[in-house]
Amino acid sequence: IFLGHQLTAKYYKEALAAGARVHSSSWGTSPITGPDDAWGAGGYGPRVEAAYNLHARDTDTWGWQHKEYTMVFSAGNDGRRGARTISSPGNAKNVITVGTQDGIVPGKGTVSQDVSDFSSTGPAFDGRTKPDVVAPGVAVRSAYSNGFMYKEECQTTLHSGGSVSTPIAAGCAVLLRQFLREGWLSGVMDGYGAIQVPRSDLIKALLIASGDVIHGKKSLDFNDPVGEALNKTWPSRIAGYGLVNLQNVMVFDKPMVPQYDMWFDTTGVFTTHASNARYTWCFSVLNVVDKTKPLRVILAWVDYPATLFSSIALVTDLDLILFNDVGQTWKGNQDLFTNTDHLNNVEGINVQNPLPGNYQLHVVL
Repeated sequence: IFLGHQLTAKYYKEALAAGARVHSSSWGTSPITGPDDAWGAGGYGPRVEAAYNLHARDTDTWGWQHKEYTMVFSAGNDGRRGARTISSPGNAKNVITVGTQDGIVPGKGTVSQDVSDFSSTGPAFDGRTKPDVVAPGVAVRSAYSNGFMYKEECQTTLHSGGSVSTPIAAGCAVLLRQFLREGWLSGVMDGYGAIQVPRSDLIKALLIASGDVIHGKKSLDFNDPVGEALNKTWPSRIAGYGLVNLQNVMVFDKPMVPQYDMWFDTTGVFTTHASNARYTWCFSVLNVVDKTKPLRVILAWVDYPATLFSSIALVTDLDLILFNDVGQTWKGNQDLFTNTDHLNNVEGINVQNPLPGNYQLHVVL
């Protein structure tokens, strides 16, 4: 699919004018394939990862100009070709990119730990972590149409693919937006902490924070040694930051008492370009009631669009660092980067079994 500038001049613009604030897109430009690619016949030929093309650049531009507009894109269904198969504009910075998880294990009723074998795999062209999250997308019952417009139908069928997992994640983004606008932080709709115009990077951060870490081996049915290795980290380049689970950041059960402490800040603005300028937050962990739940910190920001076909898409480089009072240090996305992450506009820290005590959180320019 190639839409040119119609993507921003028509589709995003018309959706925004109609009142939409969350945009779900289950399409993309697949990685370029070589002449001996036999994907259509079930083979696994060569591919060149999708570049920072017009779709990706214009989508990032729209996200920069309309920070209240959350865009959710499919990672793609090219995972059987191996790593670096994220489609565009799913490889853009200012979108939520969704991979596909196998859903419920048939006959067991348990959540699968596997990413679907067809789910496109990161990293993006410049090494950024993609997908951001995964959602169920195998044998999901969904609406069915025979293709005739204006014909009323009430049919369903089973679907699999990014066209299923992406709208599921987008629906979760809609719920998060309502959660923020109505003020449900205390467990009741009392307006506490309400944000009338939630930014897309906040919704992205919360969706990522909700993720259940899954390290199941991808169901690869070909000899790709990167498959298992890429899913050993957090975030991983197969499952991103995990399987979306809104129960980790929202309250659904009665009595509606939050089972977590959640805090976010959308007010910080750097007023200098000086190297090592930083914001610092201090907080305390007083008592860890449930040791199965981590201390999780997510930094996300809407980044300025890079130039067309840039080899590195990131423009503003922020770093996330966490210290505690016994000398432990964590850095954003530290499983993937030996020092600091200079590629992503999302950074995460996941602390299992956090010690009680005082913590300092730094965002460094």
